[in-house]
Amino acid sequence: MSQTREIVSRESLNEFIDEVDYLHDSVIHEATIQNTCFVDDRGWMHGDTDLPDAKLLIQSQSADVIAVEVTLRRVSAFSLRFDLAPRLEGELSGEKIVLYPNGRANAASSKIEAEEISYRLLPSEYRGKQFVLASDASIE
Repeated sequence: MSQTREIVSRESLNEFIDEVDYLHDSVIHEATIQNTCFVDDRGWMHGDTDLPDAKLLIQSQSADVIAVEVTLRRVSAFSLRFDLAPRLEGELSGEKIVLYPNGRANAASSKIEAEEISYRLLPSEYRGKQFVLASDASIE
């Protein structure tokens, strides 16, 4: 398995976009929001002002990029459009990294903003519908 790579500059953002081939011939197989906020047994909310984290699992038809796990920290915007063609673009905007999964032209309805983004390339066993980041079994 490859090492985790951080997106910390315009150069590393461009490298990420190139490595996932702009999401060409790819699918976002899973997207999970991981919120640190919770309600305790007394009904009190904790951490409700904290921004959540998220993970994406992207699977590709490409022989070069099998799958990619993307970890997002302190996510302030998360919207995806599955009815539009994927065309990953991105930018650094102040303290945030902004990804446009369907291109900048569709930013009003498809945009991800996070304070930190890292990713790792995954081997072939991460292809297929059986691989998931979150399990349905945990909610019964």
